[in-house]
Amino acid sequence: MSEIEAIESDTLRYRDTEAAHQEARQAVTESVLAALRAGQPPTAVAAASPFSEIYVRKLARENGIPDYPLRRFPKARGELEARLPAWRDAARAIGELVVGLEDADYVGGVLWTGLTDKKAQGNPEEQKRVIVDRLARWATRDGGDGSAVAAAVRSVLDEYLPSR
Repeated sequence: MSEIEAIESDTLRYRDTEAAHQEARQAVTESVLAALRAGQPPTAVAAASPFSEIYVRKLARENGIPDYPLRRFPKARGELEARLPAWRDAARAIGELVVGLEDADYVGGVLWTGLTDKKAQGNPEEQKRVIVDRLARWATRDGGDGSAVAAAVRSVLDEYLPSR
């Protein structure tokens, strides 16, 4: 076999395995998305897949699958209850804005994340900013007026979270 024939043969094998790799990647991606939709934690999903946690979370965002810290972290729900006993009312009021934030568990998770953010500790305005940013970003991930959503969410938070 000449060098050119060897190249041609190896190129065919390369293309065949490339197609198989792409098919396998698509199958893994579909399995990852199914696991995330079923509520599996992104860390567990990433550990079982060839993907990094960052990529798994990106897939979730791109496919409209929210993160649920209240489910992922056993202490989160209790901490949220202690810091904001009326969190369910706040989540309901945010859901009533009809901006794509009707999922109370998701909103509760964002509330917990903002209230426990290390950089925002002791600073209610910074906590609100963290919460508003995350909720507005999620609500407008497919388009929309982020500043209008942020203003509406902030008005709800002003009722439920003290300024100091």
